[in-house]
Amino acid sequence: MKSSDAIDLIKLGLSHNTEAEVWADLGAGSGTFTRALASLLKAGSIIYAMDRSASTLDPTVYANASIVHVKIDFVEEEITVHQLDGVLMANAFHFVADKMSFVRKLKKSLKASGRLILVEYNFDTPSHWVPHPISYKTLTRRRDDWGFQSVTMIGQRPSIYNQASMYSAVIEF
Repeated sequence: MKSSDAIDLIKLGLSHNTEAEVWADLGAGSGTFTRALASLLKAGSIIYAMDRSASTLDPTVYANASIVHVKIDFVEEEITVHQLDGVLMANAFHFVADKMSFVRKLKKSLKASGRLILVEYNFDTPSHWVPHPISYKTLTRRRDDWGFQSVTMIGQRPSIYNQASMYSAVIEF
């Protein structure tokens, strides 16, 4: 995915905060979405790029944000960074089997006004590569069960995978 596509998928999910923010990118991988997020945040922001494998994303300053790589299996381990303004999960939420427990864990790391931005495939049928998918329709049906105040679609694009589309959504707790 091109960085411009990543930016388009997440930009409407950010707050209009005029101050620096602290975010985590869970499942950061090589950093496509981390760099997209960094380009959208205010100067002085920090992004914790969290992934279970060694990343090619060096700890550095990119655009407006300092990026700190954290080696972690975010599904199995506790997230040790707290008071986050937001969490980004691009192509990562579908690796979480017990989504309700994970959302509870995630809420502990967010500020009361924190938000979650998801980028996911818009289908519910599991596969080898996408073991626990969640369509936008299913995500909105889980809103009350998982304690979300709102779930709003902020982007869509075609995917080369499985002839499905991808969606992005912002979730407020």
